Amino acid sequence: MAGFRTNTVVAAEVPAAVTRTTTRTTFSDTSLSGFSICIGICRTVYSYTRTCPACQSSYRQWLNVSTTPKREYGIAATMTVEASVVELEFELEGDLFLVEASRAASCHLRLEELQQRSDGSVLEFVTVTGADPERVLELAAGTPVLSEARLLRTDEATDRSLFAFVSTSPIATSLADSESVVKQISAQAGSGRVVAEVPPHIDASNVIRAFLEQYPDATLVARRQTSRTAPSLTAAEQRDSLLSGMTERQFETIRTAHGMGYFETPRAVSTAEIADELGLASSTVSEHLRMAQKHVFDGLFSSVSSTDGYP
Repeated sequence: MAGFRTNTVVAAEVPAAVTRTTTRTTFSDTSLSGFSICIGICRTVYSYTRTCPACQSSYRQWLNVSTTPKREYGIAATMTVEASVVELEFELEGDLFLVEASRAASCHLRLEELQQRSDGSVLEFVTVTGADPERVLELAAGTPVLSEARLLRTDEATDRSLFAFVSTSPIATSLADSESVVKQISAQAGSGRVVAEVPPHIDASNVIRAFLEQYPDATLVARRQTSRTAPSLTAAEQRDSLLSGMTERQFETIRTAHGMGYFETPRAVSTAEIADELGLASSTVSEHLRMAQKHVFDGLFSSVSSTDGYP
């Protein structure tokens, strides 16, 4: 396994003139061998992974930092940066689907995953606990902002079901538009809860104001200052990097397959059952699954083979 050299970095303020940049490059600087992707520098540096030479040079110039070299092995070499972020917690009321369904079906709903589609709608994967799946589908059918609702899997032992909904008015995208990281969206007994982290270079007050304007029935119940390191802040970015090469259909297929238990041992469903769920041919599902897995593995292994000379 190739070894990567990383540093632990103490973050400092960056001059206001510095703006975030996104650069993709490869280089052979021996002191940074193995790093090939820069994900950006913000006014306050809060995430920093596999930096490019230009950003490393700028980093040294703009920041007064102390570094401690160390060696790590594998593909997840990073430079961790301590930073202070703002965690926001909102309580939701009103006619939002998750809130209304939790009240009507006396259950708990939790958003597990979502995908923005090219037509503006969002594919949402939601876990429901303590409800008859047919009742949830009935409630979804009567919700104007949901254009599609599918039951993917039910686990009688835990009384949990996984659903896929297509929404034209998702809560998460309003926070994502402000570059906030959504940590949780859930609802129980007619009350919803949203938890999000606001990165250091974003004014949390503006995020709060925009969210409450869009959802007037929401209430801010907590605003906490907390410290995070780069891995927690960049988890979404790292995940997005792995998924970025997939088409919408490939993502929907592999996420549906995962939710239905296709990757378990033994498999809970076949490709034919996934195909029936998605309205596709079995051969098409198999192709989507292979291509989606290839994108993930390419993202995991490409940095090692391209920068360290390993096959």
